[in-house]
Amino acid sequence: MMKKLCAVVFILLFTLTGCGIGVDIVEYGNEGKKLDNSNEIIKTDKEEKVTLNIVDWSDSTKKSREKLNDRFMKDHPNVTINYTTLTQAQFNETMLSGIRSGNAPDLFPLPSTVFFSTAINEGWFIPLNRYLDSNFFSSLKDNVFKQNITTKEESIYLLPEAEEIPSTLIFYNKKVLKEAGISLNQLPTTWEEFLNITKLVSEKGNGKYFGIVTSGAQKNRIDLELRSFAEVAGARLGPAGQIFLNNGENQFDSPQVMEALDFYNELYQNGCFHPDSASLSAPEARNIFAENKAAFIVQGSWCIPVWEEDNPDLDFGVMKIPDKNKSQSSKMIRPFTKGWMGISSSSKHPDIAAEYLEYLYSYEYQKELVKKGGFVSIRNDLGEEDIEDEVMKCYYQLSMEQSIEVINPIEKNEYLELVYTNLPQLIPDFGDISSSILSGDKNYKDKMKDYSNKLQEKLKMSIDSVKKKYPVKIDDFNYSD
Repeated sequence: MMKKLCAVVFILLFTLTGCGIGVDIVEYGNEGKKLDNSNEIIKTDKEEKVTLNIVDWSDSTKKSREKLNDRFMKDHPNVTINYTTLTQAQFNETMLSGIRSGNAPDLFPLPSTVFFSTAINEGWFIPLNRYLDSNFFSSLKDNVFKQNITTKEESIYLLPEAEEIPSTLIFYNKKVLKEAGISLNQLPTTWEEFLNITKLVSEKGNGKYFGIVTSGAQKNRIDLELRSFAEVAGARLGPAGQIFLNNGENQFDSPQVMEALDFYNELYQNGCFHPDSASLSAPEARNIFAENKAAFIVQGSWCIPVWEEDNPDLDFGVMKIPDKNKSQSSKMIRPFTKGWMGISSSSKHPDIAAEYLEYLYSYEYQKELVKKGGFVSIRNDLGEEDIEDEVMKCYYQLSMEQSIEVINPIEKNEYLELVYTNLPQLIPDFGDISSSILSGDKNYKDKMKDYSNKLQEKLKMSIDSVKKKYPVKIDDFNYSD
């Protein structure tokens, strides 16, 4: 059975990768499939043998999903589920051409490289309203239904996987801190305290353990780390992939960003980082922390159930990102709601796919995920009180305390997506420059100023290009509470 399943998955992926890769810039309403506003309802015969292809990158819930798949197939004996998990990078690289050519799986997430409105205007997904009733949608929190993010006019196309919370709190290793002679009552609350404690841990460790480990080789993670430290210092950068301006100017060369970079340089120069940090991926860094080789790591809540299952002896807790100093306390910007899973417009069995979504967002399944930790459900009958894991409960409380919610500008103006789509990729970018500090690069300030200048130039050029056809202006990108 497993060999047969693997063969089917291989065929699926081969089909989806056969036409090459790449993201085309599509002007709204000009190319691709037109927005499907028909009311056609497909009903699969109960006796028909159905294969439901599902591709996802959310492997943190893989074991739970496989159990859910088994239950669904038991309840639907005529249905076989082919479930494949890829990394986001693999998904983006292998799936795009297949989706655009009409060979998409029945259920799949929005690629991280494609904006919602682009996918909808190209006709990738069908409106979920056709197959899921008001009782289903009323079971979900109101804030998941956002224009140009999950909905278009009156139609709902995508559902978020979970409630978005910051992924950059600091986990601490109790065993390492104890060996270094540091009490949990001494946990750092300022940058200076964090520097002094991580330096002391590295000195006490004498090569056995270090103050902090990070994943310099995975620039999206180091990007998030430095953004968070800059924002608690007062910067307003916004979530990765989007740009907030202050009076029409980007903030990447602001004093707060430079201070955060200087702070990471101080940590590096004082030997606070694990020496392999520059070359580590996020999973590798998380393993070093779990092996009691580092006192601190900046990570997200998804680590909690993984560590508790794979490293049951790991004794760890979670804390806020330290403030810049005693007198200055600012907050991070909470990640924006993201659309995740939708039903393909090329699905031959959208009614079965919709039934699967009902299972996926059922109280029983979502409750199980919440119980395990690392997950905050979008169901309105599951909240903080349902989190049983103490570390996860603490993570959720602290992340809410140290973050603020702001409106995603794209909700107000979908055409901002085209500005982002037309922006060329700048190398080195914020993540590259931040990571270079871990290799001893002392020119990070000059590089950041150069990056800021080039980004400003390219952003204005992109805005000027898009506004020839669509109503966009530079003030649309200004930060507002």
